[in-house]
Amino acid sequence: MGKFLPMVFVEDLFKDLGIEDPTLAANIPKYFKVGSERLYELQHEDGGWGWWENDETHPYMTAYVTYGLIKAQQAGLEVQQDAIDRGIGSIKEQLKKEKDRTTQLFMLQTLSLVNQGDPKLLRKIYEDRKGLNPYAKAILALLLSQSGDPDKLQTVLQEIREAKIVEDSLVHWEGQEFHYNWQDDSLETTAYALRALVAGKSENGSQDGELIGKASRWALTQRIGDSWRSTKSTAIMVHAFYDVVKKTGELAPDYSVSVYLNGELVESFKMTKEDLTRGRTITILDSQLKKGENIIKLEKSGRGVLYYSAALKYYTGEENLQASDHGFTVSREYYRLKKVKREDAYVYLPEKVEGPVKSGEELLVRVTVKNPGNFEYFLLEDPIPAGAEVIKEDKGYEIEGDPNYTGENTFEYRYAGKEIHDNRVALSLTYLEQNEFVFSYLLRAQIPGEYHVMPAMGSLMYFPEKRGHSDELLLKIED
Repeated sequence: MGKFLPMVFVEDLFKDLGIEDPTLAANIPKYFKVGSERLYELQHEDGGWGWWENDETHPYMTAYVTYGLIKAQQAGLEVQQDAIDRGIGSIKEQLKKEKDRTTQLFMLQTLSLVNQGDPKLLRKIYEDRKGLNPYAKAILALLLSQSGDPDKLQTVLQEIREAKIVEDSLVHWEGQEFHYNWQDDSLETTAYALRALVAGKSENGSQDGELIGKASRWALTQRIGDSWRSTKSTAIMVHAFYDVVKKTGELAPDYSVSVYLNGELVESFKMTKEDLTRGRTITILDSQLKKGENIIKLEKSGRGVLYYSAALKYYTGEENLQASDHGFTVSREYYRLKKVKREDAYVYLPEKVEGPVKSGEELLVRVTVKNPGNFEYFLLEDPIPAGAEVIKEDKGYEIEGDPNYTGENTFEYRYAGKEIHDNRVALSLTYLEQNEFVFSYLLRAQIPGEYHVMPAMGSLMYFPEKRGHSDELLLKIED
């Protein structure tokens, strides 16, 4: 969803502005076809979606996916109507028992796209809005802007204005960083606040014009390169800028820019409406930098707003990388499996690998994650040694002391998802509880050689700044 939805917004915006982008127009159907087919596969029998392949239907994800499919259909893409209808039906059923006000509002937002909202519930939430966070109030404002109640809309917008956080010349709305709940993210909260302010902004301007500009600039400072921290946050932020630009008409620039590094001109260029689809990327090599402080200066002249971001990329050539903890402690160990018979069944005894292993040996990979709190949507990715392969058919293995292999393949119930790629294994959890969790899978050593196995990396899927990785590992395989 997060990959094709921003493209849908951008193409729709370009159509409004009369801008043609043949590459974008050609790519959107291809991206959408791949993404939508996967979404159809993941739709549950009750019509809803979860965060992963094997978890329970989740009200937020059901509303999010259904919202995206409806938006894609409105943009002219071919969408299975049955998938939308079943999604709408699931939202209505879940809404009957949902108690969280923010989740209710998010679900109502999707239902409003097909004129199937619940005015009575919306009115009740408005009356009880005192305890709502800025994220929820922003969605409430969006819904009120559609319902044609300007007095209530302005009341909520004023409460949103009062909740802003001012940092120098920038403004944002605060979420609780690294919290496990999606509605407490400051990026998404600011995106929805922007959309709400734009929805309430009169055609001839208002007090919110300056506020929208400051919040937009804050959002751009949060980019990592040309996107935000995840595809989900990128999609939501692009939606916000889509609303901003359609309302303000900012996409008609005519200005020149000069970029300087330590007082020396690096590049000059002109930006007009025709350049918008291409953007501009300027690369400064390490050979151009001096030791110590380096100053990059941008000078602009002409009409329009210059939006920019900067990213630093570097690579290390060092070996034997050590574990790093930025919220999680991750450790990884390899074990040989010794097969022994006990009564009428075979059991595998794990023995820690010390020294080389033989080609053909079966190995247990065990990754332990220790964390200080309870979190949601955790992803572990562990690189596969080039000379080994994952044992995919691992049902029935009983490994002494391992919680994932008890002879009944119970790992399927412990993980929300398990994906085996050519170069890594990805294991996911909807809920990662405090203390520690053990991930494990099986390998078979194959091609003789000495292999550097890059660290196993664990992170929150939608807050990748909270992460940790294990030590690098050296695996030697012999004939």
